[in-house]
Amino acid sequence: MKAIAVDEGSQDAIEPGEAPQPQAKNGASPDERGHAARVAGPRDGSKLALVIEHLQRADGATIIDLTHATGWLPHTTRAALTGLRKRGYAVIRERVGAGDSVYRISDASAYKGDRAVPQRDAMDGRGPEQKATPAA
Repeated sequence: MKAIAVDEGSQDAIEPGEAPQPQAKNGASPDERGHAARVAGPRDGSKLALVIEHLQRADGATIIDLTHATGWLPHTTRAALTGLRKRGYAVIRERVGAGDSVYRISDASAYKGDRAVPQRDAMDGRGPEQKATPAA
């Protein structure tokens, strides 16, 4: 006790068998089970807040939109989307066309998986464009 300059009778002294509780890096205190509490949202002005802002737009955002907005590489951007899902955001991916995807934050509370969205043919508006198959 003398080595750490604490009197045995002071409130700073730790009782034997009593370990200090670890604090989460984000300042949130752990819940009754010892799990770190979830943070409601990212800091204002952070890149993650910018990603959420783009995902909440009516037309959503593509990976290219998000990489231009944040300066991240595509794999980092996809990892951030996974992190948002783990935080409880319902990030969905809608496939548009052959290989393009649009990401959005859905009103749903849980992740339901990716959805394919058929793209209407610009000429007649009847439905997805059909690819011609060669006759055998």
